[in-house]
Amino acid sequence: MKRSEKKLVELFLRNGCLRYPSDERQEQDGHQKYKKGYEIRWTAMNAQEYELIAALLSETGFVAGKPYPKRKRTILPVYGKEALLRFQALLAAY
Repeated sequence: MKRSEKKLVELFLRNGCLRYPSDERQEQDGHQKYKKGYEIRWTAMNAQEYELIAALLSETGFVAGKPYPKRKRTILPVYGKEALLRFQALLAAY
């Protein structure tokens, strides 16, 4: 595991989360109404940490979505099933 991948995992383990779509809800509401997908979220406590996470994501080949504020922090999402599976492999190797 590269140093940048290890740091990314450490930041995630502090206060990140993985989100999965609900198969039951997808079946019930249909793909037109229920549009939730796979997502990895990193939480940056300040601007410096945001820059660090963004750089690590870029360095490791993950494509970050649009960051958004939540309370006094910034959330950096990465979307997609392939990205989530790849990150789960990093978590398992850590």
